[in-house]
Amino acid sequence: MKRINKKRRMGRKIAGLILLLIETVLTVLFSIVLIKYNIFSWSLIILIIIFLLAMLFIVFRTQRRRADGLQLFGMILSIIMCIVMAVGSYYFLVAGKTLNSITDQTYSVKLYQIVVLKDDPAETMEDTIDYKYGTAQALDSNTHFISVMVELTNELGAEVDTNDYTGVSQLYDALMNGKVQAIFYENSYDNAFAEIDEDYESKVKVVGEINVKQASAKVQTTTVDVLKSPFIVFLSGGDDYFELSTTGRCDAVVLAVVNPNTSQILLCSIPRDYYVQFPGVTGEERDKLTHSGIYGIDVTIDTLNELLDIEINYYFRVNFSSMIEIVDAIGGVEVYNEYEFDAPDDELNFPQGNITLSGVEALQYARERYTLARGDFARQEHQQVIIEALINKLTKPTTLALNYTSLMEALDDSALTNMTNDDILGIIRNQISTGQEWNISKVIALGETVYQPSYAMGGMSLAMCMPYAESVEYVSSLIHRIQAGEIIKDVTEYEPTTYTYITDLVSTEYDDWNGYTDDNGSDGEYYEEDYEEDYEDEYYEEDYEEDYDEYYEEDYEEDYDEDYGPDDDYNEDD
Repeated sequence: MKRINKKRRMGRKIAGLILLLIETVLTVLFSIVLIKYNIFSWSLIILIIIFLLAMLFIVFRTQRRRADGLQLFGMILSIIMCIVMAVGSYYFLVAGKTLNSITDQTYSVKLYQIVVLKDDPAETMEDTIDYKYGTAQALDSNTHFISVMVELTNELGAEVDTNDYTGVSQLYDALMNGKVQAIFYENSYDNAFAEIDEDYESKVKVVGEINVKQASAKVQTTTVDVLKSPFIVFLSGGDDYFELSTTGRCDAVVLAVVNPNTSQILLCSIPRDYYVQFPGVTGEERDKLTHSGIYGIDVTIDTLNELLDIEINYYFRVNFSSMIEIVDAIGGVEVYNEYEFDAPDDELNFPQGNITLSGVEALQYARERYTLARGDFARQEHQQVIIEALINKLTKPTTLALNYTSLMEALDDSALTNMTNDDILGIIRNQISTGQEWNISKVIALGETVYQPSYAMGGMSLAMCMPYAESVEYVSSLIHRIQAGEIIKDVTEYEPTTYTYITDLVSTEYDDWNGYTDDNGSDGEYYEEDYEEDYEDEYYEEDYEEDYDEYYEEDYEEDYDEDYGPDDDYNEDD
């Protein structure tokens, strides 16, 4: 019996020593991870390491005792500490991988597709080898276009006969009129085709897809010490669920102006249909702001910098999938909804009052516009409400501490930024340690809907939002005031007393709105013959699927006139 007990004690001792060795290794590794990722303040990191060493010492002491109970206690304690440190190390490493993925600008992956008419007999890309292809080199850089065509040749096993066109509208016309049998383009242009023809998706089919890895030109901006100096972040919302890229249209254009010294954040929404010039791209021509993303996020940043006389320091780009995953990762967001409305496409109802939204609900809350009296302007307000709710929740130390790893997992491959790892970790660390409270203000740049030629669509006339000069100047002044350290606790939405367009492409006099002359020199009326058919079919393109007349139906007309223009100067017949 004594021999059996001796063997048992020896077995427990060996097991205890093995556990002690494992715990020692994990203590060292976990301490290194804590120091490397530096998420907590140094004082807290030191306290955690002291605690880990104390637990290690206790386990060591229990294994030197001959009492069976103490040895067993030490072994159980060691197992618990090993599990905690192993799981903690794993999640910190996952978080580090996520930070590297969202801050890595070395390359992006673009999805290109081969599209044919719906009734075409081709079912795979191999069936299109003998087809004449339509391409649009103008939509890509020269070097990237060449690499894309090489990929296409490699995938098909043969070179294809191509006709090159200047833009999306020419590609659409070539396919629909039989000039080519297939067209080849990046999938982010699907929405651009939908602007030309809302039934585009039902008229075509995709018979092949090719992923092309593209080196990304690093977006050059002026960086600052984000803990000590004011900075501006361009929040870019991509309008799809596909893999994120630094190119692609923007469903949301929001500037977050942050002054850490005064705890001020100003959210500035810029209409995505703002009719502006893209520096270095459009020359004297103009297009809606969302199309600037087609040429790269750097072009959008340059456009906003020039428009508002500012200097954007960073960008943060997400898409639909990102929004859902981020909101769900922190357990949803709570918002105050000013009025009840529905999102019919998703069969959702948003009642008036305080409501808690899941990821899917938050996305639809921020996207719905068809059922709202103020249309796209109301949507911008809702986008700001969601962003404010996210900021309020994410800046709570408990949210960051308890949801850090789930948030990092949600962001993995779901966000892109040019912030460095140190910048992001510094903001997180500072927020956890100080619990800094932020005063958030919101403003929306205003404008008037007019019909103008689109540069990206080859001169096709589309619904644009003509910026009001006074509104642009007001938003710009607010940004500079926040940066200068002025405390602004209540931003009243700008209500212009005059309606002066920022460009002279159309008349600056509101009551002379019908008499503008377009870029082609054609004269005249809003419903001129050249535009009438397009206007009736496309005014609501992807964004406005209802009829133009319904948007200004009697129920909405009074509210709209009060917000955007005098009732007696607007004529619905125009």
